[in-house]
Amino acid sequence: LRPQAGWAPIAFALDWQRPPRHMNSTSFWYFHTDQWRYETVDADSLLSPAGPGRNKGSSLADYNVKAVRMGWLPSAPHFNRNNCKEVKWHEHGPTGKLDLMVDINFRLNSTGAYSDIILPTATWYE
Repeated sequence: LRPQAGWAPIAFALDWQRPPRHMNSTSFWYFHTDQWRYETVDADSLLSPAGPGRNKGSSLADYNVKAVRMGWLPSAPHFNRNNCKEVKWHEHGPTGKLDLMVDINFRLNSTGAYSDIILPTATWYE
């Protein structure tokens, strides 16, 4: 990533440790906000009918998890212990209305359209 090239050695102390593995934000929010629970598209509708059919019945989240396990996609959090032992499974996700959405985003993407408050931010020292 070119925008990180200038400040990454300072921000992440690359002279003291190995380079960080950044997780893409789409996968992070997909799993950490439970959006996979509300997925209406299954992977079967995207598979080729001429294919061998070995992935039938898989969800889109299954493909993301497979990519993480095979090392193709960095994932966070990654700790030195099994996270499954620390997390309590809830069969049903939280329900209700979100009262307040605050956005701090220097990219000026469409997230601000869904936010109640947009805070100013900068990408460099201003």
